Amino acid sequence: MDGGGTATVGEITSKVLAAQRDLLERFELDRSERAYLAGTGPTQGSTRSGDAVSPMQSQFRADLTEVFERVGTAAEAGRVYVFVIHAGADGSVLASQRYEWAADGVEPQIENPDLQAIPLRAAGYARWLDAFLAYRPIYGPISGFPESERRTLDDQGILSLLILPIFVAGELWGFVGFDDCERERVWTAGELSLLFSLAITLGHVFSGADRNEADGAIVASLSVVTGMLNVDTATLTKTPVSSLVERTHARLGVLVEAHRFFANRRTRGTVSLIALLDAICPFLSEIISDEIGGECRVGIATQTLQPSTRRGAQRFLSEPRRTSAHRTVLGVAAALSITLIVAEVLAAFRFEPSDDAAGCGEGCCSTARVVIKVAKLDPAQRSIELSITACDDRDRPVACTTKLDGTAHLLVRRLSHAIHATQRFGPEYGTALRLVVPLA
Repeated sequence: MDGGGTATVGEITSKVLAAQRDLLERFELDRSERAYLAGTGPTQGSTRSGDAVSPMQSQFRADLTEVFERVGTAAEAGRVYVFVIHAGADGSVLASQRYEWAADGVEPQIENPDLQAIPLRAAGYARWLDAFLAYRPIYGPISGFPESERRTLDDQGILSLLILPIFVAGELWGFVGFDDCERERVWTAGELSLLFSLAITLGHVFSGADRNEADGAIVASLSVVTGMLNVDTATLTKTPVSSLVERTHARLGVLVEAHRFFANRRTRGTVSLIALLDAICPFLSEIISDEIGGECRVGIATQTLQPSTRRGAQRFLSEPRRTSAHRTVLGVAAALSITLIVAEVLAAFRFEPSDDAAGCGEGCCSTARVVIKVAKLDPAQRSIELSITACDDRDRPVACTTKLDGTAHLLVRRLSHAIHATQRFGPEYGTALRLVVPLA
């Protein structure tokens, strides 16, 4: 973690993901039971000493606090806490603290009356609420925060913080926070993805009867990604631990971006694959740019492949035709699997140097870009084909390779099997992958 901590990024990542896994295992309960335990109202699930709680709620609080202790210790935070969002009598948006863990030597705030029924906009936290509603974090040293926000934070001894929104079924449910009371620090992109995955898991735990298919698919995918890190570390891989952790953070980042898209669209059971891929294109561009050591743009294109027969053989004409996004609607689980496959291929993507490519170096070509093409197969329209191709600024194919290691191959194979897809790597010049996915 940034800021002079002693634990390695790999150790922190493993510990946080292990705590998330235990959190899911402990609270994978009947929906009504989970709703009763967690509560979503301003008084349900309370942990303040003056409020009556049932034995079940008391156990929930103890288990959740133990998970927060593990995460907070790994993340080198002085406090980990959860606030719930609720409405005031006048319709204003209020926030109340419900759960907290505090490290030794750090004063707990769970009994602080100033942290109950906070009118976020009127109290000077409009920036926070707007960020949360857009599924964006608030983080960094508070010395750079507006004065209206610093007063209460200073009183709590906070030097830096990270606040992440918790969404349930596309609605802002609350937020989880991490305080650093010892030093100023800036959380890295990898740390944000890691801790955002915890916020998603908490949303699943607190969802109760409001849990929807999109949230469940994201959490299931998080479990797959977590399991891949365990596979990496349990095998005699030659990949450096730092690279394994970066890969895990990138996978988590893809899922965080997908969950942001789901939350903003209030997605439930189905989603447009093209719209999802288009929304996370900036993040996919970052993945491949980091891997090749240079800037590379990732774009989305659509086309329809029309079958024709010649001497009894079927072939496909690849003349581009505009295809509306709604024609590529898939179940959220299938769309997430495809998105993770795309990210995995892009992380292993390399441009091949060529004599006629100016500015081309090892693994990188300054004039090249990557295009993800999604095509609907006619006339039956029973499947879609996705391809990842490299081309120059004139849309001419550019040589490329995809070098997946063993665990990446395992993940792609597992995801492809789950959606009954077939894939081919490097089937033709300029194409890194072709994936054919049957439609349900």
